[in-house]
Amino acid sequence: MPLHKDYVDMMKGESSDLKNSGGPHGGSCSAAGYLSQFVNEGVEWAHIDLAGTTGIFPSKDATGYGV
Repeated sequence: MPLHKDYVDMMKGESSDLKNSGGPHGGSCSAAGYLSQFVNEGVEWAHIDLAGTTGIFPSKDATGYGV
């Protein structure tokens, strides 16, 4: 996920340092930016954004796709 400073800037809080939503754009990139604020510098990490697949027909149960 791209970690552009703009995504983190959108999450600056008024009553907290950071809020867990950054607006209507860049949902998965905002999530990566949010998580990046809690990782120590120099630590390698990854944010994997998996889409939910519950309710794929004909199955009525979650498929577990991508696991």
